Amino acid sequence: MNNNQVSKRVYIKPEVEIMQLVLENQLLEASYPGDHNKGNHKDGPQEEQDNEAKQGVFSYNENDMPKLI
Repeated sequence: MNNNQVSKRVYIKPEVEIMQLVLENQLLEASYPGDHNKGNHKDGPQEEQDNEAKQGVFSYNENDMPKLI
């Protein structure tokens, strides 16, 4: 085939199928406690002094909030 020739192909249109699912159970209903090995939880690294951390200065007071009409 020559590089300058154009090849033709048949166009195949995309197809979509919509399926309705009926969910009767929640996801965690199949998870039963106690029949497995418990995780090995360890403490993470201890925090150092937080002198350089920004302190939160947020306070909430209902009197400070604007009144809605």
